[in-house]
Amino acid sequence: MTVHILEALLGLFFPTRAVCLNCGDPSGLEREWLCERCRMRLAPRLHTACDDDWPEDGISQAWFSLYYERPVSRLIRQYKYNCVYRLAPFLIEQMEPVLEGIAPDDYDCIIPVPLHKKRLRDRGFNQSEILARHIAERTGIPINTALIRKRNTRKQAKLSAKHRRRNLEGAFAATASFEGLRVLLVDDVLTTGSTLNNCARVLRQAGAADVQAVTLAGSRHYRRRPFKIYRRKAKKTR
Repeated sequence: MTVHILEALLGLFFPTRAVCLNCGDPSGLEREWLCERCRMRLAPRLHTACDDDWPEDGISQAWFSLYYERPVSRLIRQYKYNCVYRLAPFLIEQMEPVLEGIAPDDYDCIIPVPLHKKRLRDRGFNQSEILARHIAERTGIPINTALIRKRNTRKQAKLSAKHRRRNLEGAFAATASFEGLRVLLVDDVLTTGSTLNNCARVLRQAGAADVQAVTLAGSRHYRRRPFKIYRRKAKKTR
């Protein structure tokens, strides 16, 4: 903790020149993170994702603001695996199109995708929880942490779609009832949907009426899938 405080103070009084985290070119002051050329490639906007391959007991729909490709993928990896904590405000800023689309009255709670306690201890933070708490503060929707990761799984990024599904079987559990609740799941990345759908399945088994999701980034293949064909309606329990 002391090291992080010292680093912050040094950055405040002695700002340094930095290189772009994506291409390595000079990016200006340290907190700019990307050079002007790479920053122009971000173009955050509201993307809707739904897939006919997703299970009926999974998420009903999802939104994200950026495609999971460079420079976004590089930024997220630096944030998660190289502990570049100061990237958090910049990444949250990129979620603005998604935040503007969230209607608080449509949800009863926000749930961050949980990390196993061992991985949380190793990493020091849960990137999904940081995003979720910002969304909760912005929208007024309460955070619920009654979804846990009971099994420490292999990292999803290194697995095929088939093995991702197998890797997450039995990984999550609900520690409370979600009877009749409309849940908004939050994660950093949506690729195959395995993580979010496994979480949603557990929540529905615990009584959730509907489970939707928002992420910072998502796979470009959702761009080719017409949302209106696949959208499922929530059960009416109220």
